[in-house]
Parts: sequence; structure tokens; C-alpha cells
Amino acid sequence: MISLVCIYNNEEILHRLLLKSLKNQKDEFELILLDNRSGEYPSAAAALNIGGVKAKGDFIAFAHQDMWLGGDFWFSEVETLMKSLPNAGVAGVAGTEENGKNKYSLDVISEWWWVDIDRVKKPEEVLTLDECLLIIPKPVFVKLTFDNIQFDGWDCYGLDYSLSVRKLGLKVYVIPISSAHCCIRGKVPIWELKNLFKYQKRLYQKHKKSHKKISNWVSEISLNNLIKFRLQLLIWPIYSKLFPELTTLLKNELAGCQSVLDLGCGSFSPLYFCSPEHSVGVELFEPSLRMGFRLGTHDRFVQADVRNIEFTPDSFDAVIAVDLFQHLTFQEGVDLIKKMEKWARKKIVIVTANGLSIAKPLNGNPLTKIQSGWEIEKLRSHGLKVRGVVGWKGFKELKECQRTIRINFFRARINNLTQKLVFHYPRLALKLLVTKQIGQNQSLK
Repeated sequence: MISLVCIYNNEEILHRLLLKSLKNQKDEFELILLDNRSGEYPSAAAALNIGGVKAKGDFIAFAHQDMWLGGDFWFSEVETLMKSLPNAGVAGVAGTEENGKNKYSLDVISEWWWVDIDRVKKPEEVLTLDECLLIIPKPVFVKLTFDNIQFDGWDCYGLDYSLSVRKLGLKVYVIPISSAHCCIRGKVPIWELKNLFKYQKRLYQKHKKSHKKISNWVSEISLNNLIKFRLQLLIWPIYSKLFPELTTLLKNELAGCQSVLDLGCGSFSPLYFCSPEHSVGVELFEPSLRMGFRLGTHDRFVQADVRNIEFTPDSFDAVIAVDLFQHLTFQEGVDLIKKMEKWARKKIVIVTANGLSIAKPLNGNPLTKIQSGWEIEKLRSHGLKVRGVVGWKGFKELKECQRTIRINFFRARINNLTQKLVFHYPRLALKLLVTKQIGQNQSLK
């Protein structure tokens, strides 16, 4: 039998994801939930140690509250796999080899994340594991618990456990099992990662004699990278104000808008960072809709074609469409803008490519085929305000599916540095930020 241990601080996410996936399970398992909504537990390691001691199973699965366990016989499949592994110390569903190559068995998490990574077909040995799911044989856990002294927060405890297990002569595996981690942390602004830096530093200091570079799912931890990380933490708050990114500009545009309709919201909408009181996401592609629901990017979701859907006039303070219009024909776009003007009380906001994009359909989604290119003069002729975003169009757009911390740093900075210029000279911009204050400009004909 497997014992499942989870510490949670958001009951809604817990029920919508992990517990909902458990309802499908036909296997026997033990569930140990640790309620941290009141901040009872000071760290993940401390809480999980308490749950691990209580566990009665032969194996203990430590899962995040936003994990989704797939299939009807997940526990028996995991138990069979674990028993087949030679000298297993800990296993998971996402990990990194010593050479920095990632291995995973997670289901697709969102459109922007996975690329150039090998999905495992059989158990494979790795250096470290992502902490979204850690499966430990009970005898191993009795011998080695999580280090809640050095890792007295919420980061790096699983990386430390992976490296510590190896010191005992045991192995770390990624196993092929159906699951999904509905996590948005890869999009968190860097200046909010101060605690991550602190625990990466502690991890490096603890294991540097054995590992000068610690490869992991998010980044490579080394002395040089820690120095770079520290500099970014110091500089980034000021830098981001001087050279705001798209999410910051979108948040500014939506200031004062309490309800927002997001057309073609996809699996992860930038509206998440704008925090309106109420938002509705409309998406036709079912896998994207399902992932958006799991991530909780909106209060309500509607699966529908934006070209055919209808809402009551003046239903929302703002209506937005990010990276949607290039996937419509020009006439479909014109018709949709008229509807957006009708549905919005205060403002419409559109982000689209500057001219005709050459982007290919994304991850098998036929709806992301390029259908049109929108020109600045045509938009302005209908009373729409147009500004430039995402930097100089001379650079090809950075692939959003590349892992955030490992993208080309200098190229990203050049894009940000040119943002100030292209904002006022949109002809030079990669994308266009198109807005209209309802009732102030001539309606689109």
C-alpha cells in the first residue's frame, strides 16, 4: 500500500486538483492531509516529516496540493514500479540528469512549458527530482527524513533529499506514471524568489564538495549562477519599472476594471497577474481549457468559439484578447471587436502580432494557425489606440515554451531595453497593444 502525504494552504485548489483526481482511484491507499491554512507548519520539510512518520504504507508519496494523479490504478502502478527499481532511494515524475538534461513523465502541463525534454518510457536514473511528487520507500524514510534545519522554508528540500539519498548509496529515479503538476511558479517575477535564492545557496553549501554544479528542473545551481541570481534580485525591481514587460503593461491598462472577459484565454492567461475580482475565460481548444481550469486562471470558464459566442451588453468592465486576432480572418476580427465594444463597460484591450506573423501552430492546436496580419494604420483608422510591446521586431519572438530561467538572458534583456522605444513607435515593435476607452472613440465600422 502507498501512503499519500500532502500539506496544503488552499482548500479550493486541493479539492479541484489532487482530491478530485483521487476520486477516480480504485486502489487502496492511505491519505494524510496536513492543513497549513493557519500557518501551523513552518516549513514543507517539517510538515512532511510529521506526515511521513504517521504513514503506514510500504511507500510514501509526498505530493503538492496542485498535483493531478492520472488513471484509475495510479497507486498499484506506482507500487509495482517502485518494487522493480534496484536500490531505489526516491522516485518522482520530473527530474534532471547530472549533465543537465531533464527527464519527465508528467502529462502536458501548459502550452508554454515543455520543449526539448525526453518523456521517459521506463524508469531512468537522475541526479535530482522536482518536489511536486516524491515517492520514498518507508524503510528509506525511516533512515533519512527531510532536512528541516537547513531547509526551514518551502524550497529545495526535495533537491537536498535527492542528493542526500545518493550519499547513502541509493538511486534517484524518474518513473513513467501519469500525472500533471498544475503549477504557475515558472511565471513568477524574479524579485519574488528571494527565499528560493536563500535555499539554493544553502543547498550548494551543503553539497558543493560532491557537486560543484547541481542540475535541477528549473536551473543549474553553481557559484556563478548564485552570484547572477543575487544580482538579478537586487536589480530587477528597478529594471522592471524602467522597462516594463507585457504583463505589467496589461495590469496598468486594466487598473480599475473589476470584471474582465478574456477571449481565447488559452491554458495560461497573463490576466492571472492582473488579479481582477472576477474574470471569465473563453477557450475552444479543450486541452487548453482543461489546463486553464486546473491552474485556476479564471473564476469561470466557457468552452466556445469566440466568433459565435454572445454576452449581454455591458457585462464586463473590460474585454481582452491576447494573441488571438492573428488566428482570425480580418473580417472575423472586425466583427469580434464590435462585440467586444458592446460587452465592455470601460475598455477593450487587444494584443496581437505586428503585421503577418510566421509562427507555426502551437502543440497540435489547429486553432493557433495564422490567419491574418493586423496593420497599425488600419487599426488607428477605426479609432483604436495602438502602442508597441515585447520589444523590437528585429528579434524573433522568444519562444514562450522555453523554461523561463534558462532562456537567452542577453536577448531577453535587449528586448526589454527596446520596449521603451517601441512603446511609442509601434511600427518597430514585435507586437501591438491595442486599446479603446468605451464611449470615447468612434466605433469600429
